[in-house]
Amino acid sequence: MNDRMKKQIHEDYREILSTDAGKRTFGGIFFAARMNDVNLMTDFIQGRRSMGQSIANTIRELDPCLLGECEKAYEEMIKELDDGRDEYDSGR
Repeated sequence: MNDRMKKQIHEDYREILSTDAGKRTFGGIFFAARMNDVNLMTDFIQGRRSMGQSIANTIRELDPCLLGECEKAYEEMIKELDDGRDEYDSGR
C-alpha cells in the first residue's frame, strides 16, 4: 500500500470513528470477529479473528484508545437494548 492510499484510509477511518454510530459499528465487527476469544480451533475462526485484527491494527495506528471506545460503545448499545429500550438513540 502506498502512502497516499494509507493516508486516505486513515482519513476515512477518522471520519467514521468521529461518530457514535461508527464506533458502535466497529465494536460490532470486533464482537463478531471474536477478537477476545482465545480458543481458535478452525481456519474459519482464525480467519475471522485475523480480519478483526487487521481492522483493529488500522485503528491502533490512529489512536489505540479508540479500540476501547468502540467496544464500549457497542456494549453500551447492547446493554440498553437488553434493558428494554425499543430503540437505541445514542442520546439524541
